[in-house]
Amino acid sequence: MGSSEPSGERRSFGDGARHLWAEGNRRHVLVRKGEHVPIDLPLTAVVVGGILAPWLLGIGAAAAVILGYKIETTHPEKTVEGSSEDATPATGEAPPAEIEPGAENSGPG
Repeated sequence: MGSSEPSGERRSFGDGARHLWAEGNRRHVLVRKGEHVPIDLPLTAVVVGGILAPWLLGIGAAAAVILGYKIETTHPEKTVEGSSEDATPATGEAPPAEIEPGAENSGPG
C-alpha cells in the first residue's frame, strides 16, 4: 500500500541523529547574571548530562535561579531567555497576564 513517510526527502536514522547532534552543538546554554557568564555549554552536553545525572542538573538549575542567574539558550540566529521572572518564552506562549490591584474578581456573593 502507501508509505508512511511524508512526501519529500527520506532520512535514515543515522542522518537524523547526526543532524540533531550538529544542531545541539551549535546551540548553547548560558547561565548569566548581567554580563557575567560563568557557564556556557553546548546544548548536547547539557542533554547528555541531564540523562546521566538528572538530579545534578535539577540542583544546578534551581541554585542558578535562586541566586538570580538567568538560564538562556542561544542559537547563531536567535536567542531565547528563561528565568524565574520570564518562565515561558521558549514555549511560544504569552506569559500570564498580571492583575491590577483592586481589579480582582471577588466572585458571586
